[in-house]
Amino acid sequence: MGLLKWVSQRPVSLKVSGHNLALIEVVYFKSNHLLVDGEAIINMVDMPPTERYKPSIVRQEANKLNTQAKHKGLHDMPLDL
Repeated sequence: MGLLKWVSQRPVSLKVSGHNLALIEVVYFKSNHLLVDGEAIINMVDMPPTERYKPSIVRQEANKLNTQAKHKGLHDMPLDL
């Protein structure tokens, strides 16, 4: 098996729901095989989020105006029944 070398100025990490886990903590070699500690990743995924989702009111209002503008043309059209 060849040599695996990672050169980076910054540590590489996994980020899930606001939690960070250094990649070096979950990736390792054993008997010349590259392994991933799946249990550590699952434990991180099962942790409660550090930040709750915050909807963007500005984006919601912009979408609402776009939708109203799209449908305005439909309301102005005469109906032929």
